[in-house]
Amino acid sequence: MNLPCISATLARGVPLFGAAALMLALSACDKLPGWAAAMLHAEAKTSPLSGPDENQDGIRDDIEPLIAKSSTLPEVISVRTTYAKSLQKIVDFDFEHAQMLSLLKSEYSRSLACAMLVDDGFIDRLDGATFNTPGRVQQQDKFQKSISGQAFDFDSLSRLCN
Repeated sequence: MNLPCISATLARGVPLFGAAALMLALSACDKLPGWAAAMLHAEAKTSPLSGPDENQDGIRDDIEPLIAKSSTLPEVISVRTTYAKSLQKIVDFDFEHAQMLSLLKSEYSRSLACAMLVDDGFIDRLDGATFNTPGRVQQQDKFQKSISGQAFDFDSLSRLCN
């Protein structure tokens, strides 16, 4: 499904946050089918950049308390957890697997759209905490370059948040 570059909602001033503000334009798509999500999860390998994740939930252990303290609403915690998992996949992503990059972009774009619906400045905090070393920032930069020039339709993606 090809959608306009920037939706009317974004054009009316829905703010974009973090490093994504510079070049955020992501393609919208339907929810990932189960096989695609499983493939992306299987491709996510731990790397020296990963950091500790003792409970193997896809979020670094130092990020989990930040999310837990960010809200008392379970729905908000859930959305922020999903966004944090997509950020961690960017940290761990092997950019040699270009065929998997489109799956990562789809997952990231949906999680960001949902996080924007409940954002109170937390997206910036989470981005900063996730990409907190030079190597992790380099991964973020590679990902941002890969999405440069693509469309992000906030309205369509935010409908997938329910």
